[in-house]
Amino acid sequence: MTIDELLAEHSEDVADLASRLLIHLADAADWVDTRVWPGWHGVGFHHADAGYVVGVFPRRDHVQVLFEHGHLLGDAPFLRGSGQTRTIDFTDWDEARLAAVDDLIDRALGT
Repeated sequence: MTIDELLAEHSEDVADLASRLLIHLADAADWVDTRVWPGWHGVGFHHADAGYVVGVFPRRDHVQVLFEHGHLLGDAPFLRGSGQTRTIDFTDWDEARLAAVDDLIDRALGT
């Protein structure tokens, strides 16, 4: 399955938002190996040393950015969850949330 096929299952608003987030993450992170996960219905970004770092998961009415080891990243604005993973939800393009995502990626990679 391709990213386009995954996003085709969603409303235009959700697909557009997910696409913009995926482009931002790919542009900001030249370190990644991007993988589409049909079973999880998302796209994961992997680092050669850190493994699976972050994923983008389109949902019915929003897009979730998930940090695989979010419990290790400390507190951050907009970060939610109580297990191993933590998420930031986007219902529209939000620069403040995007800045939090970028900061958490830096933390996850120790940069």
